[in-house]
Amino acid sequence: MHKHLILGLLLAVATLSAASGSNLVEREAIFSEARANPYWCALNQCPRDFDVDIRTKDSGVTVSLLKNGKTIYSFDDCIKGVFGVLDNTLWYATYSVINQGGTVYAVNLSTGKQLWKHVLEGVADDRSYARYSNALNLTADGQQVTILGKESFGWYIEVIDAKTGKTISHKITGSLEKYPAPEDEP
Repeated sequence: MHKHLILGLLLAVATLSAASGSNLVEREAIFSEARANPYWCALNQCPRDFDVDIRTKDSGVTVSLLKNGKTIYSFDDCIKGVFGVLDNTLWYATYSVINQGGTVYAVNLSTGKQLWKHVLEGVADDRSYARYSNALNLTADGQQVTILGKESFGWYIEVIDAKTGKTISHKITGSLEKYPAPEDEP
């Protein structure tokens, strides 16, 4: 009980900071590796009237949202898919931990129908190498979905209209020069 309360308070402070601060450095600072997985999202970004079932498999995980013991919606992703539920809408991002960007989806949980699909711009760098890393944080407030992305070649913030799936803003917040490709890669 206390663990959930403390995590909820931390989320509230982080959400208020992100919503109120226009300084992109402040928003970047709230990126968290701990928040870049479905287990954290199930505990912190899903209303208590939903149950979340996360099952691992060879290619990643299946996340299922249940209400009164019945599956309302399921999606598959790599081990680090992130999501949030608010007012019977599910927003979730699927991404690979070894590739750039990802895809964000919105789903009406009353009907199970996909409302929109949005391909993230991410860092949009054409360099690649075998040890690439990618992680996302997702927050949704009903008006916008905010993605904080941390990739090998930079950090970014992408804000999406929660109703339409259109890009509101995209900003690379970390210098690409901080993340040079290793010289030993073929």
